[in-house]
Amino acid sequence: MAKLGNARHERYAQLVAHGGKKGESYIACGYKATHAKSHASHLAARPDVKARIEELQAKSSAEFMQDGPSMESLGITIPWLAAQYEAVRQQCIKAGDLKTALACVKSVDSLIALEKSLNADKADTKKVGRIDITALSDRLGGILDAATPPATHVNEGATRR
Repeated sequence: MAKLGNARHERYAQLVAHGGKKGESYIACGYKATHAKSHASHLAARPDVKARIEELQAKSSAEFMQDGPSMESLGITIPWLAAQYEAVRQQCIKAGDLKTALACVKSVDSLIALEKSLNADKADTKKVGRIDITALSDRLGGILDAATPPATHVNEGATRR
């Protein structure tokens, strides 16, 4: 389907198709705010506008599925995730939630293992961003060992009263 003949209708379809609320999109197209909600609903119900919205949504969905953003392009990297876990860990310690704090440490340890496996083919790569993976892994190992409660042993020779 080609663009709609009415420029305002086309703009409205584009705004709604990309997640805009109907009433707000209606006003953004230059229509008056008076009764915008009901007028927007009527405009969205028009067969040509409705078909155009559906077409734009399908096109946008197909593009996303084909060329979806990578985690890195969204700013989600292993060092960023590690920093988020560290922030959560600190808040948990302040709140006295040591179980969740330990889970954060274990999650960072898992991220380090992932980073090591991703960089296994690059023998000379020891750092990710400004994080020394080897040193951090060794330190986390010590934290995990210290945080793991010792196994309780039953004294077989003791009698119960």
